[in-house]
Amino acid sequence: MAFNDVARRFFKRLQVTGAYAPNGRTDVEIQNTGYLAEVNLIVTINYTITLGGGTATFITGRGKLTGNPTPWDLIQRIQLNNNQNVPLIDLSGWGLYLFNRTLRSVFDAGNQRAGVQDYNPFYVNATGNAVTGTIRLPIRIPIAYKKSLQAGLIFLQDQQTNMRVSINWGSGTIFTLAGGATAAINSVNVEAEQVHFMTLPNPEDQPSTAAVHRVVEQFQDIVSVGEFRYKVPLSGNKVLHSMLAEFISNGAGLTEADISNISLRVAGSDTIIDTSAAMTLFRQQELLAQPLPRGAYFLDFDSGLGVREFGDSRDLLDLSQITTLELLSTIAPGTTIASAGCRVITESLEYA
Repeated sequence: MAFNDVARRFFKRLQVTGAYAPNGRTDVEIQNTGYLAEVNLIVTINYTITLGGGTATFITGRGKLTGNPTPWDLIQRIQLNNNQNVPLIDLSGWGLYLFNRTLRSVFDAGNQRAGVQDYNPFYVNATGNAVTGTIRLPIRIPIAYKKSLQAGLIFLQDQQTNMRVSINWGSGTIFTLAGGATAAINSVNVEAEQVHFMTLPNPEDQPSTAAVHRVVEQFQDIVSVGEFRYKVPLSGNKVLHSMLAEFISNGAGLTEADISNISLRVAGSDTIIDTSAAMTLFRQQELLAQPLPRGAYFLDFDSGLGVREFGDSRDLLDLSQITTLELLSTIAPGTTIASAGCRVITESLEYA
């Protein structure tokens, strides 16, 4: 009896502890039941604006830790650690949004549609000079690797297992204010659920838990035009499934005019990807059916079938079998370099 065929999926509401406070933390306690597949959050933000003859606009820029588009700056970091305190999910709010954009075509949790609550779970309930508003933001934290597979499931039905999702809040700035306008966040509410699969009575029918699904974000500064190198960490017995690199400078994403190439080099000499930024954008839009935010370039190693949700193993990179892996790009002469850097999100399955 195959686990995929008979294991029922459950959706359970979770307890949230720790009220929102700027630069504070909120925890979501995971229930010790079944095999954990994902955690879903809805963050509801209520705010007040006093214009006073000035203006208040949503942030649209890009930054390292702050200055990212509204309302993602409010979430400085989302983490899920295992019992050994190893981060399985370790992303900024904006980084998690970018990663989720690579998982599904069409759905976009950042699509702001004022007042259209029934069309999209994300909505901004404010018009004109309204002084109060609401932002409702759905966040998916993928624990298992793809909805179509069970790789990465975490067995929770063990007294030794103690897992939680931690939300580290930012400073609370979600508006650009001018001309005397002021803004305040009145409340932030977090609703959470876990998605898990039931356990089966026979041990031979249980899924393998040999691999954990890890999605980790790092940021490396860009200090000048010319060649940029990012060395991918190779610790652990990991197989790399995807990588997203977001290049930013002066508060905006770098375009294909600013970046002349996107390359991936193995062991210092074997270049397996060497293409233009424009061609990378074409390939990722073909795969995802929609463009990513400007400056984001997606390298996919498991969609040989051409569908992101259903992968294959032909192009996966076994990081335990190589000595170095580098992402290389060339920043074009004349590109403005100011508060510049590259946000790199790697997705891998790590085996014990």
